[in-house]
Amino acid sequence: VRFVVFQELPDENTGDAYVFHRDTQGRGDVVIARQSDGRWLFTAETVAALPDLVRALEHRAAVAGATEVPFHMAPSLWLRQRIPASLRATTFLLEHWQWIGLLVLTLAGIVCDRLLVGLIALVARLWLRRKAVTLDAATLSRGARPFGLLAMALVWRLGDVILALPLQAHNVLLVAVNFVVAAAGVWGAYRLVDVVAEGMAQRASRTTTKFDDLLVPLLRKTAKVFIAAMGLVFVAETMEMSISSLLAGLGLGGLAFALAAQDTLKNLFGSLTVVVDRPFQVGDWVVIDGGVEGTVEEV
Repeated sequence: VRFVVFQELPDENTGDAYVFHRDTQGRGDVVIARQSDGRWLFTAETVAALPDLVRALEHRAAVAGATEVPFHMAPSLWLRQRIPASLRATTFLLEHWQWIGLLVLTLAGIVCDRLLVGLIALVARLWLRRKAVTLDAATLSRGARPFGLLAMALVWRLGDVILALPLQAHNVLLVAVNFVVAAAGVWGAYRLVDVVAEGMAQRASRTTTKFDDLLVPLLRKTAKVFIAAMGLVFVAETMEMSISSLLAGLGLGGLAFALAAQDTLKNLFGSLTVVVDRPFQVGDWVVIDGGVEGTVEEV
């Protein structure tokens, strides 16, 4: 174990790799090599060997003059130094303290999920009560559920930094957390539309005009379609999927999609015509083509 003396590092822009430390037991060497773009960086083999080198040297005393690792610089190293040696042993894939940490992290995520869902539902109920709007507990819980999942995923992401999982486990957890965060955000916005629309519908029912009763369901469905479309793009971007290839596929299938969606487009423009011209309103009794009649409940 020794200090890095920067004056000993070569200044040349070319040349062979610089071996800073050669491990006599074959656990890995610390090597700096010139990259194709001209930068001098630690080699991939050096980075991959770092966990083994840290474990091999952790029982040695620090070099005279070196300070203890501060928590804000490396939380995982700071925590690992305080873990008993018996828990730093590896039996299956991870060290014992990391398995325990994953269990605690899972429980902490579930607790945060339940607490946040209950808190959001309570705050929303009190706020809606001031607006003279009453929603059942099930609707509020469904609206708050995605935000609980979002909090759970963020707790797991924070725990990944503290536990210092191996690269493979870190990558798996990171992909799962990113997917949950993206999906929960989109789902939360989707459910929020239901809560807002339900409140708007109750307020619209207390007005004398029927135009707002017609408009609220239309706005709810429009917002949901928009959120679903944008959500798919957002989740795909978060998962680092190729959006350009997806759009190219939609372009090739655009003609078939347009032919299949004729009735949907007719309904869309028909709804806009009803909203603009107002030939009837919600609650009116109508007769269609002389054979179908009934009360308008929703457009």
